[in-house]
Amino acid sequence: MMSVIMSLIDNLSRADNPFTCPHGRPTIISMGVSELEKKFKRAQ
Repeated sequence: MMSVIMSLIDNLSRADNPFTCPHGRPTIISMGVSELEKKFKRAQ
């Protein structure tokens, strides 16, 4: 499974515009630990 993920990331890094899909939607997002904890209902 990890090799598939690494292959996808490698292909994405070689794309002309790796930050959006052809329709303009983002392919990469960034979030902090606190936001990630909220998503998994771990926030105190």
